[in-house]
Amino acid sequence: MKKTLAIISALLLTIAAGAQTLNVKVGSVIYQFPATQTGDMTYSDGTSLTIMGKTFTLTDIDNMTIDNTQVTDGAISVEYNGTQATVRVAGNVAQYVTPTVSGAHVSIEQGSDLAEEITYTLSGTSTDGEFYMSGSYKTTVELNGLTLTNTTPVKSGAAVHIQNGKRIKVKVCNGTVNTLTDAVGGSQKGCLYVKGHAEFAQKGTLNIIGNVKHGIKTGEYMTLKNATINITKAAGDGINCAQFFQMTSGKIAISGVSDDGIQCDIEDSTVGSTGETTDHEDEDTGNIYLEGGDITASVTADAAKAIKAEGDIRATGTNVTATTSGGGVWDADKVKTKSSSCMSADGNMLISGGTLTLTSTGAGGKGINVDGNFTATGGSVTINTSGNAVVASSTGTLSVVTSSQQLDNYDSDYKSSPKGIKVDGAIVISDNAVISVTTTGAGGEGIESKTSIDITGGQTTVNASDDGINASKNTSTGGSGDLTISGGYVFSKSS
Repeated sequence: MKKTLAIISALLLTIAAGAQTLNVKVGSVIYQFPATQTGDMTYSDGTSLTIMGKTFTLTDIDNMTIDNTQVTDGAISVEYNGTQATVRVAGNVAQYVTPTVSGAHVSIEQGSDLAEEITYTLSGTSTDGEFYMSGSYKTTVELNGLTLTNTTPVKSGAAVHIQNGKRIKVKVCNGTVNTLTDAVGGSQKGCLYVKGHAEFAQKGTLNIIGNVKHGIKTGEYMTLKNATINITKAAGDGINCAQFFQMTSGKIAISGVSDDGIQCDIEDSTVGSTGETTDHEDEDTGNIYLEGGDITASVTADAAKAIKAEGDIRATGTNVTATTSGGGVWDADKVKTKSSSCMSADGNMLISGGTLTLTSTGAGGKGINVDGNFTATGGSVTINTSGNAVVASSTGTLSVVTSSQQLDNYDSDYKSSPKGIKVDGAIVISDNAVISVTTTGAGGEGIESKTSIDITGGQTTVNASDDGINASKNTSTGGSGDLTISGGYVFSKSS
């Protein structure tokens, strides 16, 4: 004990004299205490040492060294190297976190008394590792050249799992390429999972390979600015979030998914939508806001949607290239056929900017499908559908028909025709909107509203195999069935 005390005393004198950093190594975790912050360090009973509120059991300490390392307050770094990982913890937050490292599987628990934001920087490469963090205070996670594959999950099957219901900034560091792959076995909700709301930013690239469920899953809203996200595989949706999804810039490319490309739901369906709020504060709408950047999404599953909102979709500046190739399915619960669509909103859809290129090749596929109202005041929309109609028997057995005349034998719930734009509510096309629709499959319709269509401006071009522009009267919704054209350029052709 006397020898230990002498060593510690010598270290403390050195750190005080040189204004350096004391590194305390416990397993794969290094705690870093700057000399300017350490103050008094308490050595008790020959068994423990307390530095800046962090108490160490001496038998757990592998070594203590002093160097000139610069320590950033509130910083924790995790560096992966093969089957190992090293964690470095800034001294000012050391007492508030409990890191656990098993090989390259890192778990960090934030204490409930933490009252400042921690920035976690993840870097390096591992073919069998993960990052898991739990807590209840807002956090930043930096992906700084990280290649992480989870093969034998210890804490979670996700590659990165943030079990924290607060705001999580996910910085895809400028100029870096980051690749995440989750475990084949596991019950994870996403390859990258955030319990709270995730704000993706910075000009790096993030590649996602999801083997079990979604590529990226957030329990609350998700925003994207500048970053590039490539999802090349997901057993569920490419991106799945709640409350709202907002993209102001950056790029998203989605392929190889087994369900929807991007899906946003209302988080609390028992309460319903909050409606859009100022700066989206406490908003829960299921809305998707496409305000800039580029999205490329290709989905192949039957009845899958490239972009799906439980609320509204507002496209004001994003360039979207969406492709669906899946056929129809029978929904036994709703007793009706369902089909794929490039963009689908359970609420309303507004298009005022950007370029939308939507292609559907599956049976009964739609370019745009809206349960509420559709309004186009600007932007450019090009839609091509080439699949034939899909019909169901009384038992729900599906088949594809190649003649429009055959569809007259089926009730509306038992058939799904390919359509460029299909809207249950009203359609308004005005100002500078440019819309071009081509449908070539059997039963293919150009633009259809179950309520009314009002065209006051813009350019509308339709080439259809069935109805070109159709406003049908719906007594159940009070739809007038009126078609009013008072301005703009309109061309409609049916074969």
